[in-house]
Amino acid sequence: MIKNVRLIFDIEATVTEIISPDLIEKAKTSANDGKHVQIEQKMLDMLQEVIAYVSRHKKHHLKCLSGELYSMLTEHGCDKELRKYLNRESFDQAIIEAAAGMAPEYETFIKQLYRSNHKNKGKTGDLDKGPTDALSAQQRNILSYVLEACILNPKITGAKVMAAPGKVLDMDGEKEG
Repeated sequence: MIKNVRLIFDIEATVTEIISPDLIEKAKTSANDGKHVQIEQKMLDMLQEVIAYVSRHKKHHLKCLSGELYSMLTEHGCDKELRKYLNRESFDQAIIEAAAGMAPEYETFIKQLYRSNHKNKGKTGDLDKGPTDALSAQQRNILSYVLEACILNPKITGAKVMAAPGKVLDMDGEKEG
């Protein structure tokens, strides 16, 4: 017998619009190889603006969350079916698209932030057309950690499994009576 069920998650996504010094230190600790890395205030200000822009635009925030969810779930081999239901863009692609709605320097900054990450993962596409690397690997790791910590902070507040009505099939494909 084949049964279709619905799995519904209630997700509460918190956006942290203010980049705190504690978050920067946590990012340096977790995303660094022990070297002292200087992050310019201008970079943090630009990152702050991108975070605020995404949080004010529901469409971009939902794409970022969906992209992250898609990436997480496809790591387990179920990408073929998920393509029908979720945004197939990764978080990286969604945040670059959001930054494109801002001034050109923000799009350039975000492309610099994610460009080499995609090259390292073997991904290609629009990111190859991005600017040359102006950020060190350590700076990219720290800044992307901060960006993702601020935008991608979902918390599952509930889940429910329900039978989908009219979808119970016998092994031979006939609907049960």
